[in-house]
Amino acid sequence: MSYYTVTIHSWRELTDKIDELEVYKNSLVWFLRGQSDATWQLRPSLLRIIGDDRPNAQLALEIEDLALRLFQSQAHLYLKPDLIDRNSWACIAWWSLMQHYSCPTRLLDWTRSPYVAAYFAVDQQCDRDGAIWLFAAPALESVMLERYGAIQYDRPGEFSLATAKCKGVYPVLGFQHTERSAAQQGVFTVATYILADHGVVIGGALAGRPQYEGLTKIIIPACCKQDILARLHTMNITAKTLFPGIDGVGRSVSEIVGLRVWKHFRKEHAL
Repeated sequence: MSYYTVTIHSWRELTDKIDELEVYKNSLVWFLRGQSDATWQLRPSLLRIIGDDRPNAQLALEIEDLALRLFQSQAHLYLKPDLIDRNSWACIAWWSLMQHYSCPTRLLDWTRSPYVAAYFAVDQQCDRDGAIWLFAAPALESVMLERYGAIQYDRPGEFSLATAKCKGVYPVLGFQHTERSAAQQGVFTVATYILADHGVVIGGALAGRPQYEGLTKIIIPACCKQDILARLHTMNITAKTLFPGIDGVGRSVSEIVGLRVWKHFRKEHAL
């Protein structure tokens, strides 16, 4: 995988890197993704479930179809009636909805907010380095359009085995947002070939471009995670705001307890 690596050592260094992106000028340019373990690859949940030892595209497509049919058969029991349009939705619209309810799909979640990405890089696994991945979405889209053309999302077979030779990964701003995806400023990338590694394809497509415009990995050391999480809380970037509902309340309580313990031992150590 081709990418730039930057390591920050403090909140100030992180905000300096964010300022370099000038997100406030155009938030549609950057796709960012926070991962609590810096060693993780940029692979969608469906591929993580299937595993590296079974790289079978036909099997992956069958599992993908099974997941879609199972979700479609029950989603109407829990979601607002006006949220789902069975007559006009293509499979990718269903995948985007499934993704936000923890179903395995070929989509990979990103966000337009560097601070939301930072949250997901530091909110768990305090003993491991986290990472924020980012790239310039217009640059990737330009390369994909030049190489493979535009995706016809409603065309049957657009994501089938017929596209096996077209290993493109496209940035997508989203379809119909849920409350959660809206709160997280969610966007995603989609691969035309189901087994495509998003990081490998994006890194290769943007190889040679300047840092941040090309695929970039900002590493956040484990020792910085709790401090950054505490600062994000003062900006109201918490589990409660990013996960609307009772699930977010529970996660938020867990975060606050963890931060209270961290502050106690930090103060005790200072004495």
